[in-house]
Amino acid sequence: MSAISFAFSGDDAAVAADEFKAVCAQLEPDLNVTVARSSAAPSEAGRKSIDPVAVGALIAAIPPALLAIADLADRIKKRRAAQKLIDDAKHLQSTKKVQIHLLVENVATPLEKVTADILIETANR
Repeated sequence: MSAISFAFSGDDAAVAADEFKAVCAQLEPDLNVTVARSSAAPSEAGRKSIDPVAVGALIAAIPPALLAIADLADRIKKRRAAQKLIDDAKHLQSTKKVQIHLLVENVATPLEKVTADILIETANR
């Protein structure tokens, strides 16, 4: 997974950075988050007034975005595993001359009609 970097500056930058990194680690332990602390404030010439409500909304949007990324990565892993399982079953079906069906609520679906998405949804029930 790629690394995500954040930079913190201000009076309590160190405390805020440590708390943010702890939240990220708790949310997704395998996520590689780099937090840089800077004691230097931006120069006044390049500084613009920032709406505190907008900053709060941006900060509130970060955890759902991280969850969405984690969910997408998890779905990709599951899809690859499900497709490998289907491919292995199809190989067995052809080499051993057997028929394989997916059973869902006493309904048999032939392996030829089973996709990775169907298999994942069935497993999540």
